[in-house]
Amino acid sequence: DLHLQSGANISADGHGLAANAGAVHLWADGSARLESGALVSARGGELSGHGGSVELSAHDMVTLAGGELRADATLGHAGSVLIDPTEIEVLSNVATEGSNYELLADKTITVAQGVEISTRRAGQKAGNLTLKAAHIELKNGVQLLADGDSDALSGDITLAASEVNVLGADRAAHASVKISGATLRGRNITISSDADTSLIARALELAPHTSVADLQKMVDNEVAKPLDGPGAETYALSTQATASTEIFGSSIAGSGQVTISSNAAARAGFKKTALAQTLIDNATITGQAVALTSTANTSYVVEAFAQTLTLLDQSGLPSPDDSRVKVLDDSLFNFTSVPLLALSKSHANVTVSGATQIKA
Repeated sequence: DLHLQSGANISADGHGLAANAGAVHLWADGSARLESGALVSARGGELSGHGGSVELSAHDMVTLAGGELRADATLGHAGSVLIDPTEIEVLSNVATEGSNYELLADKTITVAQGVEISTRRAGQKAGNLTLKAAHIELKNGVQLLADGDSDALSGDITLAASEVNVLGADRAAHASVKISGATLRGRNITISSDADTSLIARALELAPHTSVADLQKMVDNEVAKPLDGPGAETYALSTQATASTEIFGSSIAGSGQVTISSNAAARAGFKKTALAQTLIDNATITGQAVALTSTANTSYVVEAFAQTLTLLDQSGLPSPDDSRVKVLDDSLFNFTSVPLLALSKSHANVTVSGATQIKA
């Protein structure tokens, strides 16, 4: 374990004129804890110089119970702070003084009641604030502040809950964001939950112009590694994806775009269930533009080979009638002799209730 107590001082600061900071990387095989009075810094020089980077990582939990992680600059570009263990809990206020601040966790990020995380710096550009995990919770009184003195000096806020589970005949993916009584202020604000059980489908969405040859490689890899191939659609029996984005009694103010969404996709297997929910209750949401969406899919349409094609539920490949895919392995995907059937259920809803106000 790594325990940074009061008086701990780890520095890669620059000193003097045009003195750029270095980088600090801290790792714990178990858990890590940052206490009040501890300082880890990679700040630009006192006269000029850019901020560097600070990374605090652990195999298990990182607990932020005070202390400072600094990568700012007095006269120069601010740097970045990254925290990326399995789980993160923020128990004390955080002020980055303009640095970008990234919390990346495999499982959960919890920001405790009344905690303020600020990337603002007077007269300078605020840093971007990013939280990514399978499950994210902001408890009552939390403030995420990336608003600068003007729109141009404001930073973006991103809360992205995501889980992709592609292993096993029976698989489930769950992602959630829960915000209760919190305040978020920045430029573009994005709050999303995204759960998926098919890596092939996800790959095609991210790279819609995938070639036939590259798609065949993905299929070949799946056959070669039936337990951990890209999606293992052929071996999936029952898959479930649930995505939930819930905002209660909170204030969200963006000077740019505000996007709140949930997306559940169960696109592999015989029995498929996809449930997505975007719920906003007694909240105030303002932005230049505000988008509230919820989607649930058990099949997919993707722009492949420069043309939109509907992909079959079970095959993970384009329609067999398309001549351009005949070079694919027909022995594995013999569409003419084996009917492809699936039991599919999908439901998505956006609910706005109570005294919610949305202004754009």
